[in-house]
Amino acid sequence: MDKIQGVVESHEFVTAILPLYRDTQVEIRVVPSNKEYTISKAIICAESPVFSAMFEGNFQESQTRTVDIEEMKDVVSVRSVEALIMWLYLRTVRFDITDNTECVSAALELARLADMYKIIKLGENVAQYIEDKVHGPYVSQLLFEKPSVTRTKDGVRWVDYPALWLNFRTPWISSEHIISATALPYGHPVRKILAFASIRDYLVDNTDKFSKLIEAHPSFGADILQQVRPALRQLDKNIKPSNRTL
Repeated sequence: MDKIQGVVESHEFVTAILPLYRDTQVEIRVVPSNKEYTISKAIICAESPVFSAMFEGNFQESQTRTVDIEEMKDVVSVRSVEALIMWLYLRTVRFDITDNTECVSAALELARLADMYKIIKLGENVAQYIEDKVHGPYVSQLLFEKPSVTRTKDGVRWVDYPALWLNFRTPWISSEHIISATALPYGHPVRKILAFASIRDYLVDNTDKFSKLIEAHPSFGADILQQVRPALRQLDKNIKPSNRTL
């Protein structure tokens, strides 16, 4: 069991560590891949009211202790199911991937799977995972960047303290990511993270990518507007009245 304390990937977990747990078990089968996983009934039912209804209600699954989950593009896959199972036991979101863009894709897939089965805590953890992937490289830039000083024509100096959102860019967020995220409920933490990360590219850099996306998916525009408010509050907090002019 020492392996659990270290770094472990999802596929390794479901094949090598999961069998070590023993209580009332249920089977999850991913079709048509025909991948089968035996997991704790108590653990999955405690986190998902959907699975709880199937395995503890008056459904066939409560008798067979087996459920078939059909693969669905951008939602259900062997990868997302294995990541879900690992999270149920270890409360960690990890993928066997090195490319950050693909990491975001895998995380979005997991978020939509969690939403399908009403696993709220997992959705929150996925949002944190995406935030770390998208924002992580820019945290040091934020922490160590000095305020910029601008001199106007009348000689007034303006001290501009960098706001958090102005230093975030979206090199690993694609149009496909945004489209997939809009399938999540409005207000979902993953939607909030992607919108927050897109503020600069849309409002400051005015990239065509986000302009066209908002035209096709107006709800994403609403997400961005919703996140502009806390971003502006952060900006106002960083620029104190005593520092506006020197």
